[in-house]
Amino acid sequence: MAITQDDLKRFQERMARMMEDFGLDSREGRRIQERFGSLLDEFGASPQADLQETEEELILRIDLPGVEKKDVELTIWDEGVKIKASRTIPPGDYLMKERRTGFEREYDLPVPVRGDQARAKLEGGVLEISIPREVTSRRRVNVE
Repeated sequence: MAITQDDLKRFQERMARMMEDFGLDSREGRRIQERFGSLLDEFGASPQADLQETEEELILRIDLPGVEKKDVELTIWDEGVKIKASRTIPPGDYLMKERRTGFEREYDLPVPVRGDQARAKLEGGVLEISIPREVTSRRRVNVE
């Protein structure tokens, strides 16, 4: 289940009401929310992802709208993937600013993979990573 920006906003509103119920004034409440806000923002900043498994490989697709290939750093090991990505947002004065400029996330993979043979492409705002599964096949051997 993905947590949306609306979910985070509702959570922050409930936190504000709870602080009022405890008798904290709005200034104290804002200070506490600022401390937790950055943590909540980071938690909600990860893009949506899908992991597909076939007999030959795992395919991880991650939505990265506005990110260019040169701004993606990808690390793959036997049982995981780490992605760092950033995008440029034009400088200036903003009345509201909710878009993130970057993120970092690790994905645990359900099976061992061959990271040295992985392929990745970024098209249409979607990063697709194809990683061959580690060969762990069994075969029956006839006894002579």
